[in-house]
Amino acid sequence: MLRQPEYADHQARERKDRRKHGLKSFVHSLFMRRRKGMRRLEDHSISYYVDIYDQVTVWIAIAIIILSSADSLLTLLLIQQGRAYEANPVMEVLIHSDPTLFVAGKAALTILCLVFLVVHKNFWIFNNRLRTRSILLATFIAYSVLINYELVLLNA
Repeated sequence: MLRQPEYADHQARERKDRRKHGLKSFVHSLFMRRRKGMRRLEDHSISYYVDIYDQVTVWIAIAIIILSSADSLLTLLLIQQGRAYEANPVMEVLIHSDPTLFVAGKAALTILCLVFLVVHKNFWIFNNRLRTRSILLATFIAYSVLINYELVLLNA
C-alpha cells in the first residue's frame, strides 16, 4: 500500500474552513443569490425563506406602498373638507397634532409590515391553510377598494 507523506495530511488540515461566514460571504450573498423556491415538490408544504423574490411580489409591495401613501393624502384631504374622520384613534391623534408625522408614521408602519410579509411570503399560517403571500394580495385589494371609496367621497 502506498503511504502518503505526513506533511500532506497536515497541509490538508491547514486549509481555510469553507464553512466560515465572514464579510466576504455576506457580500457574496447580496449579489449571488440562489434560492428562488423549494427544489422538491414535496417540500412546498413547509415554510421557507428565499433569496430572490419574484417580480409579482415586489410589484405588489410597491403598489401597496403607493396606495398607502395615496390613502394618507386622501384621508387628510377628506378630513380637512369635513367629509370623513379617522377611525384609528392613534392616527386620529397624529392627524390633529402633526399631519406630517401622521403621513410619516403611516408610511413607516406600512413599510415595516410589508418587509415582514415579503420576507415571510412562503410561510404557512392558520394551521397550514393560508400562505402569507395571500395577505399581501388581500392588502393590495383592500387598499384598492379603500382608494376607490375615498375618491367617491371626494367627488360627492
